[in-house]
Amino acid sequence: MTVPIVLAGARGHGRWHLDNIRRLQANGLVHLAGICELTPLSQEEIPDGLGTPEQSADFGALLDTTGARIAVICTPIPTHTDLALRAAERGVHLLLEKPPAPSYAEYRRMADGVARAGVVCQIGFQSLGSHAVPRSGGSSPRARSARSSGSAAPGPGPARRPTTGGRPGPAGGA
Repeated sequence: MTVPIVLAGARGHGRWHLDNIRRLQANGLVHLAGICELTPLSQEEIPDGLGTPEQSADFGALLDTTGARIAVICTPIPTHTDLALRAAERGVHLLLEKPPAPSYAEYRRMADGVARAGVVCQIGFQSLGSHAVPRSGGSSPRARSARSSGSAAPGPGPARRPTTGGRPGPAGGA
């Protein structure tokens, strides 16, 4: 039995999630039951092998009609909290792209709602620009991810993003 999954935000970075869902679907683990986008994807935008998933701009209705057990949220940051809570209220587990919320208050509201619902919420983090996987000692080709956590207090100067893969840059810069 495969697990039904809904993707909210299938364009932009969401295309990566479509490809990953296709890989998982090909291995019989999940099936793409629905896509939530303001403008539905054309059949050409849906990778081969994913069929014709239900599409709707109404995330809650899509979760209800598809029976999704997992939701991937890859939408603009200010939408994350409300979408995550809509899924959690329905008992749907979450993969939420980073950053999870636009403010600590919204994060706290989401974290509390997810905890009350008893679902799992994982925050996505791209490690491809990092040396973490090779340095983890996991030279195994089966290694797919590495996990890390941390925090930093802002200093008195202009905000700078952390060095990632040896490439420092300004906050908000690419």
